Amino acid sequence: MRYSDVIDSIPLTLQTRYQDLVQARLHHAPEEMTGSPHLRETGGKAYWCVTVREPGGRHRQQFIGADDEKTRTRIDGWRMAQENTMSFRANASEKAAALRAARLPALDMTTGKVMRALARAGAFRLGGVLAGTHAFQLYDLELGVRISSTTTAITADIDITWFEKLSLTVDDRADAKLPQVLASLGLSPISSLDQKRPTRWRMTPGDFVVDFLSPSFDEQEGPQKLEGLGV
Repeated sequence: MRYSDVIDSIPLTLQTRYQDLVQARLHHAPEEMTGSPHLRETGGKAYWCVTVREPGGRHRQQFIGADDEKTRTRIDGWRMAQENTMSFRANASEKAAALRAARLPALDMTTGKVMRALARAGAFRLGGVLAGTHAFQLYDLELGVRISSTTTAITADIDITWFEKLSLTVDDRADAKLPQVLASLGLSPISSLDQKRPTRWRMTPGDFVVDFLSPSFDEQEGPQKLEGLGV
């Protein structure tokens, strides 16, 4: 019997949609504006503001600048970028819907929400890598064959591996401290023998857990502070 007779291959059209989606994401510029600019008047003067949604669903007003030509030029540039973002989202949604319809692996809503918050905070920009079963599910589309159906255990955990020396080299930090981001999503540190340095965060009620992992270079080495992420 040939290997091709027993392997469940993913149709080339779906593999192409996946690769197009990955490339579109890689070439899509970061979103600078998450709301619509609007004018506000205070003390007889007009100012431009934008409503920004923070992790956890809260909203706040972010000051842009006085109502002058310079500020309006910036806003025009943002609106053009936002139109490109809307086009990207529509294109990505169409491709993602096709992949879901084919019953290919996809994230659940809670996992997707947490992953998006981590990404917006800069966790992956600074070298964070998704590991564990959520990452393994992507092998289906990377290899072009259905293998997740043979997996017997898919955990609810999100495993983030991180190499501390990267952020020290580029002298960069997460845009927001991860403990604050996680707390806004309803996650809290899991009690351990080392109360001051938690490495796991759990969403309550439930068993959803976020783990932070880093390489160990010493058998006696304990939990390490990942300064770039604030955990």
